[in-house]
Amino acid sequence: MSIAPAHALTASPRRRLARAVMATGSVAAVLLSMGPLALVRAGVVVAVLTAIVACVAAWREVADVRRRAAKLAGDALVAHGAKLREQRETHLRVLAVLQRRHDRLAERLDDARHDSARLRADAGRLAGERDAARHERDALRMERYGLLLERDELRLERDVLEIQRDELAGTASPGAVVLPLRRRA
Repeated sequence: MSIAPAHALTASPRRRLARAVMATGSVAAVLLSMGPLALVRAGVVVAVLTAIVACVAAWREVADVRRRAAKLAGDALVAHGAKLREQRETHLRVLAVLQRRHDRLAERLDDARHDSARLRADAGRLAGERDAARHERDALRMERYGLLLERDELRLERDVLEIQRDELAGTASPGAVVLPLRRRA
Protein backbone atom coordinates (compact mmCIF):
# COMPACT_ATOMS: atom_id res chain seq x y z
CA MET A 1 0.00 0.00 0.00
CA SER A 2 1.61 3.20 -1.24
CA ILE A 3 0.49 6.62 -0.10
CA ALA A 4 1.15 9.41 -2.58
CA PRO A 5 2.75 12.46 -1.05
CA ALA A 6 0.48 15.45 -0.46
CA HIS A 7 2.42 17.55 -2.95
CA ALA A 8 2.25 15.03 -5.84
CA LEU A 9 1.39 16.58 -9.20
CA THR A 10 -1.66 15.41 -11.13
CA ALA A 11 -0.99 14.05 -14.59
CA SER A 12 -1.79 16.37 -17.48
CA PRO A 13 -4.25 15.29 -20.23
CA ARG A 14 -1.42 14.79 -22.74
CA ARG A 15 0.52 12.64 -20.29
CA ARG A 16 -2.58 10.53 -19.65
CA LEU A 17 -3.10 10.29 -23.44
CA ALA A 18 0.52 9.18 -23.99
CA ARG A 19 0.22 6.52 -21.28
CA ALA A 20 -3.10 5.27 -22.60
CA VAL A 21 -1.84 5.14 -26.21
CA MET A 22 1.36 3.34 -25.16
CA ALA A 23 -0.57 0.86 -23.02
CA THR A 24 -3.24 0.08 -25.62
CA GLY A 25 -0.69 0.08 -28.46
CA SER A 26 1.60 -2.29 -26.54
CA VAL A 27 -1.34 -4.62 -25.74
CA ALA A 28 -2.52 -4.47 -29.37
CA ALA A 29 1.02 -5.10 -30.71
CA VAL A 30 1.47 -8.08 -28.37
CA LEU A 31 -1.90 -9.51 -29.36
CA LEU A 32 -1.22 -9.00 -33.07
CA SER A 33 2.22 -10.59 -32.79
CA MET A 34 0.58 -13.90 -31.87
CA GLY A 35 -1.09 -14.24 -35.22
CA PRO A 36 0.07 -14.79 -38.81
CA LEU A 37 2.82 -12.77 -40.47
CA ALA A 38 0.47 -10.08 -41.77
CA LEU A 39 -0.90 -9.51 -38.29
CA VAL A 40 2.67 -9.40 -36.87
CA ARG A 41 3.51 -6.73 -39.42
CA ALA A 42 0.33 -4.87 -38.46
CA GLY A 43 1.38 -5.19 -34.79
CA VAL A 44 4.74 -3.63 -35.59
CA VAL A 45 2.98 -0.79 -37.44
CA VAL A 46 0.62 -0.36 -34.46
CA ALA A 47 3.63 -0.31 -32.06
CA VAL A 48 5.45 2.26 -34.21
CA LEU A 49 2.32 4.42 -34.56
CA THR A 50 1.60 4.27 -30.83
CA ALA A 51 5.25 5.17 -30.11
CA ILE A 52 5.00 8.13 -32.54
CA VAL A 53 1.71 9.31 -30.97
CA ALA A 54 3.19 8.91 -27.44
CA CYS A 55 6.35 10.82 -28.47
CA VAL A 56 4.34 13.63 -30.04
CA ALA A 57 2.19 13.87 -26.91
CA ALA A 58 5.31 13.83 -24.70
CA TRP A 59 7.02 16.51 -26.82
CA ARG A 60 3.94 18.69 -26.67
CA GLU A 61 3.82 18.13 -22.92
CA VAL A 62 7.48 19.14 -22.64
CA ALA A 63 6.80 22.23 -24.77
CA ASP A 64 3.81 23.12 -22.55
CA VAL A 65 5.89 22.59 -19.40
CA ARG A 66 8.64 24.79 -20.82
CA ARG A 67 6.10 27.49 -21.75
CA ARG A 68 4.56 27.32 -18.26
CA ALA A 69 8.01 27.40 -16.65
CA ALA A 70 9.00 30.35 -18.83
CA LYS A 71 5.74 32.11 -17.92
CA LEU A 72 6.29 31.38 -14.23
CA ALA A 73 9.89 32.58 -14.50
CA GLY A 74 8.72 35.69 -16.36
CA ASP A 75 6.01 36.32 -13.75
CA ALA A 76 8.55 35.78 -10.99
CA LEU A 77 10.92 38.16 -12.77
CA VAL A 78 8.16 40.76 -13.10
CA ALA A 79 7.23 40.32 -9.42
CA HIS A 80 10.91 40.56 -8.45
CA GLY A 81 11.27 43.68 -10.60
CA ALA A 82 8.22 45.19 -8.90
CA LYS A 83 9.71 44.40 -5.49
CA LEU A 84 13.03 45.89 -6.58
CA ARG A 85 11.26 49.04 -7.82
CA GLU A 86 9.38 49.29 -4.55
CA GLN A 87 12.62 48.74 -2.64
CA ARG A 88 14.41 51.33 -4.77
CA GLU A 89 11.61 53.84 -4.12
CA THR A 90 11.83 53.12 -0.41
CA HIS A 91 15.60 53.52 -0.53
CA LEU A 92 15.24 56.78 -2.45
CA ARG A 93 12.82 58.08 0.19
CA VAL A 94 15.22 57.02 2.94
CA LEU A 95 18.11 58.65 1.07
CA ALA A 96 16.08 61.84 0.67
CA VAL A 97 15.37 61.89 4.41
CA LEU A 98 19.03 61.22 5.17
CA GLN A 99 20.12 63.91 2.69
CA ARG A 100 17.80 66.45 4.31
CA ARG A 101 19.14 65.48 7.72
CA HIS A 102 22.71 65.74 6.42
CA ASP A 103 21.96 69.18 4.97
CA ARG A 104 20.47 70.36 8.27
CA LEU A 105 23.43 69.01 10.21
CA ALA A 106 25.88 70.57 7.75
CA GLU A 107 24.04 73.87 8.17
CA ARG A 108 24.25 73.55 11.96
CA LEU A 109 27.93 72.68 11.68
CA ASP A 110 28.57 75.77 9.54
CA ASP A 111 26.64 77.90 12.04
CA ALA A 112 28.65 76.38 14.88
CA ARG A 113 31.89 77.06 13.01
CA HIS A 114 30.86 80.68 12.41
CA ASP A 115 29.86 81.04 16.07
CA SER A 116 33.16 79.48 17.13
CA ALA A 117 35.14 81.86 14.93
CA ARG A 118 33.13 84.83 16.23
CA LEU A 119 33.62 83.68 19.82
CA ARG A 120 37.36 83.20 19.26
CA ALA A 121 37.54 86.74 17.87
CA ASP A 122 35.54 88.03 20.85
CA ALA A 123 37.79 86.08 23.23
CA GLY A 124 40.86 87.60 21.59
CA ARG A 125 39.37 91.08 21.79
CA LEU A 126 38.34 90.56 25.42
CA ALA A 127 41.79 89.19 26.26
CA GLY A 128 43.28 92.35 24.76
CA GLU A 129 40.85 94.50 26.74
CA ARG A 130 41.66 92.51 29.89
CA ASP A 131 45.37 93.04 29.37
CA ALA A 132 44.81 96.75 28.73
CA ALA A 133 42.65 96.97 31.88
CA ARG A 134 45.35 95.18 33.89
CA HIS A 135 47.96 97.58 32.54
CA GLU A 136 45.73 100.55 33.36
CA ARG A 137 45.06 99.11 36.83
CA ASP A 138 48.78 98.68 37.42
CA ALA A 139 49.41 102.23 36.18
CA LEU A 140 46.68 103.57 38.50
CA ARG A 141 48.16 101.61 41.40
CA MET A 142 51.55 103.07 40.66
CA GLU A 143 50.05 106.55 40.43
CA ARG A 144 48.18 105.96 43.70
CA TYR A 145 51.35 104.75 45.39
CA GLY A 146 53.14 107.81 44.02
CA LEU A 147 50.39 110.10 45.32
CA LEU A 148 50.40 108.37 48.69
CA LEU A 149 54.17 108.76 48.83
CA GLU A 150 53.90 112.42 47.83
CA ARG A 151 51.18 112.94 50.46
CA ASP A 152 53.34 111.33 53.10
CA GLU A 153 56.30 113.50 52.04
CA LEU A 154 54.13 116.63 52.18
CA ARG A 155 52.83 115.65 55.62
CA LEU A 156 56.37 115.08 56.76
CA GLU A 157 57.42 118.45 55.30
CA ARG A 158 54.44 120.12 56.97
CA ASP A 159 55.29 118.52 60.28
CA VAL A 160 58.90 119.69 59.91
CA LEU A 161 57.72 123.20 59.04
CA GLU A 162 55.32 123.25 62.00
CA ILE A 163 58.14 122.18 64.28
CA GLN A 164 60.39 124.89 62.81
CA ARG A 165 57.58 127.49 63.20
CA ASP A 166 56.99 126.45 66.75
CA GLU A 167 60.73 126.78 67.41
CA LEU A 168 60.80 130.17 65.74
CA ALA A 169 57.77 131.30 67.66
CA GLY A 170 59.50 130.44 70.89
CA THR A 171 62.63 132.42 69.92
CA ALA A 172 60.97 135.21 68.06
CA SER A 173 60.99 138.77 69.25
CA PRO A 174 57.96 139.91 71.18
CA GLY A 175 56.49 142.02 68.36
CA ALA A 176 56.99 139.45 65.59
CA VAL A 177 53.91 137.88 64.00
CA VAL A 178 54.14 134.27 62.92
CA LEU A 179 51.73 133.40 60.16
CA PRO A 180 50.25 129.92 60.06
CA LEU A 181 51.01 127.74 57.02
CA ARG A 182 48.32 126.79 54.68
CA ARG A 183 47.40 123.12 55.04
CA ARG A 184 47.27 120.80 52.11
CA ALA A 185 45.05 117.80 52.22
